Amino acid sequence: MSRFTTPFGFHSTAAEVIAGVDLAGKRAIITGGAAGIGIEIARALAIAGAAVTLAIRRPDAAEAVLAELRHSAGNSAVDAKHLDLSDLRSVRAFTTAWKGLLHILINNAGSGLARQVIDNAILDLRAAGIRRVELTVECDNARAIAFYTKIGFEREGTLRQAYKRATDLSFVDEIVMARLID
Repeated sequence: MSRFTTPFGFHSTAAEVIAGVDLAGKRAIITGGAAGIGIEIARALAIAGAAVTLAIRRPDAAEAVLAELRHSAGNSAVDAKHLDLSDLRSVRAFTTAWKGLLHILINNAGSGLARQVIDNAILDLRAAGIRRVELTVECDNARAIAFYTKIGFEREGTLRQAYKRATDLSFVDEIVMARLID
């Protein structure tokens, strides 16, 4: 197995990372997308053509951010929906209101999106005929490994020193996890 490296690092911009990627017709949700790195993730995805939804606590306060994102990305398909990850009713309302496919989920806020969003994504994948979902998790991310295990993912193996974090000098192992969708 060869090491996975990228030319991107601490000083890379979102525009450099997304260059040449076509996300036309794809839908993305970004939690915490109206501040900090969430804005730059939203901008990069919108520039690449994705329809982007910012899942945030105060959508009304994000109007200026939305307008700037739409303008700078040249993409009117950027919106904001209310989601308070600390309130299960809010999570349920958000997931119930979401219609159609979800192609990209960026868990940028708080401790990540609640299980209901993942369950809805699995339902969409099942409806699309997808029968297996595979992901990788950094080996030292115990919370993520525990979460994915709890929702039915199984550990399938380890990619040794497969990933280099931009802030580290050494490579880290990735845990391969998968879930069959019945």
